[in-house]
Amino acid sequence: MQGRVWAMLLLACVPQVVYVAFIEYREWQWLSFALVIVASIGWALSVRALRACPDVLSFRALVALITVVGACMIAFPSRGSNDVFSYAMYGRIVSEHGANPYTALPDEFSGDPLFEAVGRRWTHTPSRYGPVFTGLSAVGTALLPGERLPLRLFFQALTGVGVMTLLILVWRRWRSPAGLAFVGLHPLMMMSVLNGAHNDVFVGLGVFAFVLLLERRQLIWASVALAGAALVKATALLAVLAAAVWFVSRRRIRDALVVGSATCGVAFAGMLAVPGCVAAIRAAADLNRNSSIWFPVLLFATRPNSFPVHGPHWTVSEVEQFVKTPALAATVVALCVGAWVFRRRDQSGLWFVVALGVATFSVFASWVMPWYLIWALPLMAVARGRVAMMMATHASVLLAIAQLHGFATTNLNVQSWLLLIIVPWAVILGYGLAIRSDAQSASDQPERVQSERAA
Repeated sequence: MQGRVWAMLLLACVPQVVYVAFIEYREWQWLSFALVIVASIGWALSVRALRACPDVLSFRALVALITVVGACMIAFPSRGSNDVFSYAMYGRIVSEHGANPYTALPDEFSGDPLFEAVGRRWTHTPSRYGPVFTGLSAVGTALLPGERLPLRLFFQALTGVGVMTLLILVWRRWRSPAGLAFVGLHPLMMMSVLNGAHNDVFVGLGVFAFVLLLERRQLIWASVALAGAALVKATALLAVLAAAVWFVSRRRIRDALVVGSATCGVAFAGMLAVPGCVAAIRAAADLNRNSSIWFPVLLFATRPNSFPVHGPHWTVSEVEQFVKTPALAATVVALCVGAWVFRRRDQSGLWFVVALGVATFSVFASWVMPWYLIWALPLMAVARGRVAMMMATHASVLLAIAQLHGFATTNLNVQSWLLLIIVPWAVILGYGLAIRSDAQSASDQPERVQSERAA
């Protein structure tokens, strides 16, 4: 059995290492797509095997494997995005140019040695990140030379610290090898978050600490932890909305008010303390061109030859304005519905509700990136229901589709429709069926327990 588990773990890890070591996904899109799929299958088989036989692999061996794979992710340049250089550029606007990255644009510092590494889309946008992360970026860029390699390694190492801290919390909460592999070896965590140095790991860390502290009824410290995550990315505040709905549904109105007011108070105080921060973050909403369910709207409205029936010939900005409101409304409604469905579960229901709350952003929002689901994935580390596996599958689907995005948008054919329309809506159907199944199981459980006691 041990040999089989190791074979599954290698099936999960080797494609990830191959991807970051050799593959440029913009040139080898189908190969990178295949590597994501194979790694995801290996990961799922590994988690299943470790759940069935938790003692088949020692804790040290699993930690060593995660460490080796993580080191490989840091050793190579980011394959999925250039966000790491945007982080560095915003930091250098503070540390080297003495300006405010929420009001000054990278374009204004085109002579900076790092400017050419920044993605063209982001050279004319202010920082979209909270002041805590921008402050960390400023400290790092002040200590290091303005060169790509040291700055990339700094942000990847910083992300590695976040990943390690998150995995420690996951292990201390559940002591589950399967839970550790569920989070630590998922392709989203390694290939996307760690290799890409995405600061979303700090959002996931803050959200996890938030729920952990709420479970222990430490409401104020929980609020501080989530406010810290919101000062990295404001979307972390979805977690407090989900928790508030859960508290209200269980008639814990006072807890909902305390957590909501404390979290939002600290978060908004931190944002308002920095001039231009709130306005820059508010302007961050945009229409996604990767995996959003709203992307077909953009094609229909701006590419008249993409559909048999011609669109209304709108500009991209007009489509963005049209989509923002229903996207936000769908996110909030889905969050509340998910929280209400699981309101009668025991204490573990809080983990489900907050996970669904932050995951709804990756389902219905107008700007979606694969690594956003790392906010929710750790909360489902030991959950055995279909919601947990749907969340993990959704993360893999987003990651896989992202590899083919360029192909799909330049070659509008049957494969494009499958990737850009059918798959995202199939994910929504999958979430609905998974939530229904897990909610039904939760409602049946008290009846089974009562019948067993009577017997």
